[in-house]
Amino acid sequence: MLGEKHNPAATDRPFEKWETILYTFTFCVALLPAASYLMSWANAQGLWPIRPLFYTVAVSCFAIGISLLRRKQFCVAPFLVFLIPVLSLLDLLILRRYTPPGGLSMTIGGTGSNTLMVLVALLLIACFYRFTKTPLLWFAFLNIVLVSGSTFMDAMGIIEGSKIHGRAAGFAVDCNQSCNANLFALTIFLTFSKRPKLCFVLIGVCFLSAVLTLSRSGMLSMAMITMLYVMICLRKKPSDVIIAAVCLLPIAITLGASMVAKKASEEKGNKDAEDRMAAIFSGDFSKMRSGDREHHLKDGLHAIPQKPFFGYGVGSGTAKWCPHNMLVTLMLDGGLILLGCYLLILLVVGLGVLQNMGQGIMLLFSSVIFIPFSQTLVVELPYWIVIICAFYLNSQFFFSFRVAGNKKRPQFSTDPGNTSVSGIQAS
Repeated sequence: MLGEKHNPAATDRPFEKWETILYTFTFCVALLPAASYLMSWANAQGLWPIRPLFYTVAVSCFAIGISLLRRKQFCVAPFLVFLIPVLSLLDLLILRRYTPPGGLSMTIGGTGSNTLMVLVALLLIACFYRFTKTPLLWFAFLNIVLVSGSTFMDAMGIIEGSKIHGRAAGFAVDCNQSCNANLFALTIFLTFSKRPKLCFVLIGVCFLSAVLTLSRSGMLSMAMITMLYVMICLRKKPSDVIIAAVCLLPIAITLGASMVAKKASEEKGNKDAEDRMAAIFSGDFSKMRSGDREHHLKDGLHAIPQKPFFGYGVGSGTAKWCPHNMLVTLMLDGGLILLGCYLLILLVVGLGVLQNMGQGIMLLFSSVIFIPFSQTLVVELPYWIVIICAFYLNSQFFFSFRVAGNKKRPQFSTDPGNTSVSGIQAS
């Protein structure tokens, strides 16, 4: 489930140390500011030096140039991730069926930037995946540091992040998106890292960050991914679980309890915060339900039968109905067409995990756990990186191109490509 070593195809030139550093730097510089929401937050605060769109285009061109240094090892399945972004762009550019409150140009720019970054992620992963996981692991590690660190600073009042009083969100501004970004990065790290002790430390950091967001879905997801990882470790190396339980659990409980007590005293009289704490820490399941969300979800479900095949236009789901459900949002945006594309992607991921005896189960878990709670998954860059990693982890067939004379000839390989390397360690 954590991967097995293999030797890349004999025709591939081995990755040298400087190449590992270069691709790690490029992957993080190109994708981390958007994935951690640092760029959007800093731009809103007037701290980002250039417009985010210009930065995205510039670093994407740089990253694409770096990707030309290596012969890329592609597999077919990851190209499915472009179905939803490309169809969304076509709807926004050509059909123009819905104009979001922020304006059509802003939505087109955001969708185009996201599509470009997904392309960059795919190209770079195709270059290094079968040789090293170091770029992925550093990306996941730094993303957790930025998202969790900014959440802690938001809770302490050092920065202004969350738009909801009594809850911290950090750079993400939205509390649920903060939890999403942490969980996606965490599952990438847990899947590819061979350092269980460090993994448990990061789980504790993400868990404490989720506590400060007061996100019910975030806390539930963190608890479930922790239990899943513990079960995997118990099969492979039980001693690491025991050490983590003895050393880290008391610290986590102490810090968590102090945070909850501090938050309870600060938010006394804030009914929303009190209900959330009761649902998360007291096991009061009656507080898990949100009346506003149920109302929005029902409105969205009632609107679907009127335009079931093509929907109302990209952006309408989140702007008009806000159902907080990814499947309903896709039906409202693009009807059965967008929903079918999304379910196809998840089906291929699930079949790959099933075919390989559970390999990549945590990536699959993080790709589906937020579907009933989130309406923005398909516009979150870390989500698509998780999907691409899941495809590569379970792919059995790879192809690449090399220049031979004046012709590009495809090169094929059927090696499984399931190396698991601890990126932050230099083994």
